[in-house]
Amino acid sequence: HGTGIEEVDLGSHGRWLMTTVVVANEDLRRALTESVEVRLLDPRWLKDWSGDASVSAAVRLDAGPSLSRYYTYLPMGEDCTAPFRGCIHAPFSTKLARTDLSYAVPLNRLFFDASARCVVEALRFIGRGGIDAAPEVSIDLLAWDVPHAHRLVKAMQADGLDPLTSPLVRAVSKRGAADWTGLGEIYSWDDTNRSVITSKLLMSCTDARLLPELDRARVDRLDKLAQHVGRTSGLEPGT
Repeated sequence: HGTGIEEVDLGSHGRWLMTTVVVANEDLRRALTESVEVRLLDPRWLKDWSGDASVSAAVRLDAGPSLSRYYTYLPMGEDCTAPFRGCIHAPFSTKLARTDLSYAVPLNRLFFDASARCVVEALRFIGRGGIDAAPEVSIDLLAWDVPHAHRLVKAMQADGLDPLTSPLVRAVSKRGAADWTGLGEIYSWDDTNRSVITSKLLMSCTDARLLPELDRARVDRLDKLAQHVGRTSGLEPGT
């Protein structure tokens, strides 16, 4: 299935990295049929739909405020947030009010899984130097809400990636500022209340791979994901 990656400049609304995957017609027909059979979709969808579908995921590249939102041609309600710090667009089945999405609809689940594939493609693209992105960008893509993280893990595994060991997180270490590592091998070390064993000292005398300076919310999201996928301790030593 085809994949496309592009940088999109929206002027005052920021610069974004957008990844798009194509969902094949045969997969769509299967999901449409199942959705109609369980009475979660109007049968007219089967009659009216033809061809493939495109699903996109986007993450902000600049330092502006991040946005988490689902789109289905138009933005969904403000409370209908994507499972990561970014946006997802797909031809979802939704109610007229467009306030939320149902994960029970097989068609929507197909698109959710496709959005996870988009994120994996974006992570790979950033990791191989396809674009000069701040460390926060890969964190925003990777740190999915735990209730939906199984979809990201499934997409990773299908692409031969292991969330604990594959180099998807940009770390700082004595090797330099672009040392990529896995969730099982990185730590958070906040120097705020440390005057002796600082991150600089720690990296100079050990092989520690540390997260770059991030806001607390990003660290917490990544920590929850890491423990969800099998890390036995928190990102901060001793937790």
